Amino acid sequence: MQVHLVFGHPSFFYKYNNQIYIQVLSCRKLLPLWKLIVNMKSLIYFFVKDFNKRNFNKKVMKTQARQAVDKMFEVFAQQNIDAIVDAFSDDTVLIHHGTQIMPSAKFIGKEGARMFFEFNINALEVVYFNINEFVEAGNDKLFVFGNEHFISKQDQSEMKNRWVQIYTVKDGLITKMEEFASSAAPESYGGNAGGL
Repeated sequence: MQVHLVFGHPSFFYKYNNQIYIQVLSCRKLLPLWKLIVNMKSLIYFFVKDFNKRNFNKKVMKTQARQAVDKMFEVFAQQNIDAIVDAFSDDTVLIHHGTQIMPSAKFIGKEGARMFFEFNINALEVVYFNINEFVEAGNDKLFVFGNEHFISKQDQSEMKNRWVQIYTVKDGLITKMEEFASSAAPESYGGNAGGL
């Protein structure tokens, strides 16, 4: 759980993706501003330089890709397969590059999107599905970082993955989703740092 203190107007707070955002009214005359992020393991202060007053009240517009993927994640959380499939284009391509546990697979078109999500929803029980970070690359591409924990409804085996999903969006629909994931346990990592 992360808590973010964000300077802005008006005062409010909200929760999104297991993170709490608290926005407070800031005084434009008080410089420098501090952005406070409270993490379970650390407390980090970021010094914000060259605060631009002209951007104070501007709304941040989400890119086309972010809007489309946010909508898809919302209906995925509701397990609404028809609405999920509607978020994809007719010629969409979904590629899962596999993990140490799950095989690689490729799906094409809305029928393929339906197959992919029907398996995820019908065969797996979700323990958690976390979306940790979005990185927007232009208006039509979005990188999403997250982690998940599923239990197979068939044999009760557990799958924990860390993943990166890359989305391409055109005309408000997802035309490609490519996922790179790892189910390696954090303690299994080698190297001079060991673990994650």
